[in-house]
Amino acid sequence: MLIGISKDVRPIRRAHLDPKQHLDDQIEYLVAEVPIKISDAVKVIENIQQFKIFKRVAQGWSIVVGSWLEIFSDILIFNRTKNHFGGMTTIYNYGVKGFYGVGFGFPLLLGLPESDLDCNEEDFYLLTSKYRLANGLKDLMASGIPVPAIQSVISEFEIIIRAQLGCILEFDGEIPEAADVTFILDDLITAMQLRLGIEDEGE
Repeated sequence: MLIGISKDVRPIRRAHLDPKQHLDDQIEYLVAEVPIKISDAVKVIENIQQFKIFKRVAQGWSIVVGSWLEIFSDILIFNRTKNHFGGMTTIYNYGVKGFYGVGFGFPLLLGLPESDLDCNEEDFYLLTSKYRLANGLKDLMASGIPVPAIQSVISEFEIIIRAQLGCILEFDGEIPEAADVTFILDDLITAMQLRLGIEDEGE
């Protein structure tokens, strides 16, 4: 009896015999994938930041309002009035509770992180267009620019893109999606350098 072949089995693609073409294909793939990774990271980071803000605001106001409610409940329980307030001890206790709420609650409400990031995949699109890398290295290499000059372009691009995407990359130690952006940028720069290295050897 013949054993059926699964429909999910796909033919194995042979690696390109030409390493230049293989790297060109890899670079084009990475250039297309980087914006997707950036977009995914932005969504996750912004959601996390919004949760952090909500948590801090809730904690801050709970401390502040809680201290005020303690004072208010004490006034109601002991029926404190202007003529029957309780003396300096009561004033001192109210001051301690009030300043506790302000001292521990307000710092949580101040200096809240921004929920919306100031960088996204558009920065990558703009920079790859500016440095003529939207199609990988093909445009630069077809222009006749010497390999050392292209290497300088890649080095400058790497510095600028990492700076532009700093609002994402600063989270790469704690958020996997941000780490993915770091990794794919590393892969892209490495592939470009390898491709130029092969070109340089052939000259």
